[in-house]
Amino acid sequence: MKSKLTKQIKYNPDKRKPYSYRIFVGRNELTGAYMHRQKSFKTFDEALESLVKLKKSLEDGTFQTTTKRYKYSDLVKLWLPQYKQTVKQSTYATVSQAINNHILPSLGKFYLDKLSVVKCQKVVNDWFADYPGSYNRLYAYARKILEYGIHLEIINSNPMSKVIKPRAKKEAKTFTNYYSKEELTKFLESCKKYGQPLYYTYFRLLAYTGLRPSEALALKWSDINFFNSTLSVNRTVDTKEHNKVVIDAPKTVNSIRTIDIDPSTVNLLRTWHHKNNTKVVTLNNGDDYVFYNPKRSEGVFVRQDASRWDAEICDAYNLRHISPHGFRHTHASMLFSAGAKPKEVQERLGHSTIKTTMDMYVHLSQADKKQTVAKFANYMEAE
Repeated sequence: MKSKLTKQIKYNPDKRKPYSYRIFVGRNELTGAYMHRQKSFKTFDEALESLVKLKKSLEDGTFQTTTKRYKYSDLVKLWLPQYKQTVKQSTYATVSQAINNHILPSLGKFYLDKLSVVKCQKVVNDWFADYPGSYNRLYAYARKILEYGIHLEIINSNPMSKVIKPRAKKEAKTFTNYYSKEELTKFLESCKKYGQPLYYTYFRLLAYTGLRPSEALALKWSDINFFNSTLSVNRTVDTKEHNKVVIDAPKTVNSIRTIDIDPSTVNLLRTWHHKNNTKVVTLNNGDDYVFYNPKRSEGVFVRQDASRWDAEICDAYNLRHISPHGFRHTHASMLFSAGAKPKEVQERLGHSTIKTTMDMYVHLSQADKKQTVAKFANYMEAE
């Protein structure tokens, strides 16, 4: 063995330590690059002894490379593939975009062993100042990535977990992302005047079913049971990285549901089907989708399209603007006003817990509040 090793020891009389060797010791686990160990010695015997020990440790698996210094960006590269396997494609696209646009520019260049609580605190404070509406989400993912570093035993502690999160002064805000009955009627009438039956059918369906905008866009005619007057929710339309459209599973298991639809909505869908069936039946099975988009290979519209339709109507008729998701809030609010029980609303909207239903959708109108006071007064005054 020693005779083979002597050939790996080089001699350079011009150096203070003339005897040296350089051998391959493994590959970088992150980049796959080859790693070598190079050392120099004053005597040949010292070099040979060191090389023999190194070779033996490589053979028996006891060799320890110099501890790699990971940057935060290195850890992100390790974390993202694991995270991608646990979430929907659209969620991964949103999170990776936030990481690339905000987290990496702030933390990516820092070595993990030099990333202090002080530095993390400054970064979080900056996020709070620049992005008050989303800083909490940035903090959560930055912390989660460092937790993964602990799991991999790359770091021993998470400096982000010791940060004191800044808190904005809470100001009471009136929830406005829904329409009253009168506002909804005016919006739908405006849709009819605008001359785009697609817009009217879509927003009328949202308001009378409480579907999420992406759920309605993914509906197929096979999901509509005209005989039983029911509608089944089985999929959503989402966008992932590079704005690629993907037809995905609903938000949660509870989101997969079948709901009853009223007679006027059934007639609306019948009319829409009759109006469009002859136009799209031969186009790549386009008749499968209730809202078929011949301009897109997937055959569907996306949420950005729905937002554009919404803005067009509001701008054309000077209406108060709510988001497409606001029509879901509108439906829930009217269900409560009509006397529906929270459990009934939960099941219709596909919420995973009753708490979500109560927290998000108990937005009673001012008239409802006055009726509540009136009911209390009548009860107290009754003999």
